[in-house]
Amino acid sequence: MSSSRDRAIVTVLLATGIRIGELSMLEIDDVRLTQRTGELVLRDGKGDRRRMVPLNRPARAALCEWLADRAGHHSQPSVTSGPVWISRTGEPLSVRSISKVVTAVMAKAGIEDSADALRHTVATRLVHEHGQDLVLVADILGHADVKTTRRYARSDLEQRRAALERLAD
Repeated sequence: MSSSRDRAIVTVLLATGIRIGELSMLEIDDVRLTQRTGELVLRDGKGDRRRMVPLNRPARAALCEWLADRAGHHSQPSVTSGPVWISRTGEPLSVRSISKVVTAVMAKAGIEDSADALRHTVATRLVHEHGQDLVLVADILGHADVKTTRRYARSDLEQRRAALERLAD
């Protein structure tokens, strides 16, 4: 359908690490955007937990663009309620449809992987590239137990070698 929709889907997934199922269940009133901040209210996450997920600037911009396009959709969806993600016909997008969108965008970028790989990418980058605490990453991902998050913190041989070499400095 709309490239703004597809761009918003991928941008939000890459910016938040939320599950595709959580993304697909978003309703308009779960998206809270202001000029300087924004967050998603995930009500039906794994284990029926509710959590707030902050949105960075690129995610807010992509969502704003999509919500503006959505408001002008020929099916005339409500701008105050209903699903965030709609199809060409105005129907809610399923998890499967969102996965297809993400897989297609990734394939265009030359990435042969599943849509779920985006969540893994976010978690791994938070831990390895940005040195975030595992408890914080667990909160962001909606993990009830930090042990679930530990898999993103595993190191490879080169990382271990470099860490030990830094001891000699």
